[in-house]
Amino acid sequence: MKRYQTILDAIIKVDNYDQGRKTFGEMLHTIQDFYSHTNFIELEYTSPSDVLGKRIFQENEYAPINMRTCISCTGQQCQINTNLDENIQKNKLLTSGYFIPIGFNLFKKSKPKGKCSHGGSFDSSQNDEPIGGINKDKLNS
Repeated sequence: MKRYQTILDAIIKVDNYDQGRKTFGEMLHTIQDFYSHTNFIELEYTSPSDVLGKRIFQENEYAPINMRTCISCTGQQCQINTNLDENIQKNKLLTSGYFIPIGFNLFKKSKPKGKCSHGGSFDSSQNDEPIGGINKDKLNS
């Protein structure tokens, strides 16, 4: 909260409220991205992360690079049921989805084997095994 207060004080001091709205929007978007692009919600936490913005997540809190994180799902199945690997759920490990914009897949390899995709119409990795995505960017998410 100190950072927020520092930014707020700076904005008020120079009377630049337009910049203030933009800055706060950017900060809120970053927080929103964490919750909608990771599996934090699916891990059934009932309150906001007490780690986010305060410290770096420890190795025992997120899935290692060589661990399978997702299984395939399609369409509404991805929204209704989680496509997270059961070991991720059981051990409450945090993961996020790879996002490779359409067109960029021509220059870059696909996501690592067994890893989650972000998903959505602009993500070229959503059709690579495991199929689907973990984002919660839809209005009905």
